[in-house]
Amino acid sequence: MNDEVRPFPIRGFQRWHNALGKRAVPCIVSNRWLQFPERSDRFEDGDYPDGDYMFVDIMTTADDGQTRKKLCTLCISKEDLRAAFSEVDKEQ
Repeated sequence: MNDEVRPFPIRGFQRWHNALGKRAVPCIVSNRWLQFPERSDRFEDGDYPDGDYMFVDIMTTADDGQTRKKLCTLCISKEDLRAAFSEVDKEQ
């Protein structure tokens, strides 16, 4: 018998992150997350300067801790999101 204690390889947060799927970005301090779509949309009429946008759902779990609930949906520019991330990286 081996007396070596082996830690379980996946922690609770990682299990939750895995259960949400690859297009989800969980909040580290709450039970909320961003749920990204399978595909982003494109404005056909060209009114929007960038043209690429996506709907991102802000999700949470209900009081039972299991049922997923959508709090709201944001329509955001992919280019604006990339630009915001590049600014955050500059500050670190």
